[in-house]
Amino acid sequence: MGEGLTLGLQTYLAFSPGYVFSLFVGHFALVSVLDGLHARMGIAETSLWYPASARRVLDGAARHWRRKGGEGWHPAALGYVERTLYTLSWHVGAPQFIVVWLGLKTAVQWHRWQQAGGQLPGRHVYNVFLVGSALSLLYASGGAAVAQLVLDNMVLRAAAIVVVLPLATWGLKAWADHSEVV
Repeated sequence: MGEGLTLGLQTYLAFSPGYVFSLFVGHFALVSVLDGLHARMGIAETSLWYPASARRVLDGAARHWRRKGGEGWHPAALGYVERTLYTLSWHVGAPQFIVVWLGLKTAVQWHRWQQAGGQLPGRHVYNVFLVGSALSLLYASGGAAVAQLVLDNMVLRAAAIVVVLPLATWGLKAWADHSEVV
């Protein structure tokens, strides 16, 4: 009995870096890119990226919450849940769940893209949605891969994902920040 418990604990400990990567590194990467895209579209001010202190985190979170009409924490909470479900679905061998989830998420948002008007065409809102969904999926699948690689004792390959994906995201953010708004 003790041996099985140890094996289970080792498995959970091996999966921890993957879930930390998926949830927390993924969160900061998405916030960076999406806040930048929203700011360039004129629909939101830039919020939290890498805050310097806990006070700044709390002040920024409060401003973000008020700016969104009291619903500013919902996207972050949904992102954490979404990346957890995506990562878990890879681990249990049910990636088709991701297709169902993305279909549901798209169907629920469809009216928002059709109603966007004025200076902000629905296509722009939809494209930002796609970028966010793709990044969330990338970080979740990256986290699942990191967890499996750590479990298989391929730590250098896991480290490569942990380094390369945020660098690629930073490159995407830099390109988007310096590209011309259409």
